[in-house]
Amino acid sequence: MKPFVFLLLILFSVNLSAQITRDEAVDIVISEIIAPDSVWYHHLYSRYEKMYFNDTLWLDGLWDYHLCPFEESWVFFIDDEPIVFWAHPCRIVFMNVSNSEYEIIEEEWPPHPFLIEHENFMMQWEWILGTTINPEQIKVNLRLHVLNPFRNQLKIDPDYNLGESIQYQLNDSEGSIVNPDL
Repeated sequence: MKPFVFLLLILFSVNLSAQITRDEAVDIVISEIIAPDSVWYHHLYSRYEKMYFNDTLWLDGLWDYHLCPFEESWVFFIDDEPIVFWAHPCRIVFMNVSNSEYEIIEEEWPPHPFLIEHENFMMQWEWILGTTINPEQIKVNLRLHVLNPFRNQLKIDPDYNLGESIQYQLNDSEGSIVNPDL
């Protein structure tokens, strides 16, 4: 019986040492998922706590949800267009703690309670980074779609210098071009 217990302890300790840390998972998400398309601006959030198989990750908006697909997962939320209000492209990433395999879910809504109670969201999720637009990578027509409705005033303040003129076009909710007094 003692050799069997000793073998179990060895297997258990080997399994623990093979698990990736949240910091290692963050590095993987940045290098493999965000970096290939880093010409756009992203916000990356990571849950502080792991999720477990079939745990429910609720989303804001239409109250959709996703079930955790792995026994233990680090979970990430990538806001692909943080200057746009909702709904817009974002991604949920579940990363398997034991082997760094990940599943990316394309979404249009953030995890709950991002929109409703942002302070509570920030108690569960850590803001890891915001990547900025790299002007060297922009070749033609950078189109920035600001979809959120505004009333009477919209301030666009680019924090980069492209060395070229920037043209703005406003469209109404029907898609027709609006000629504002600029």
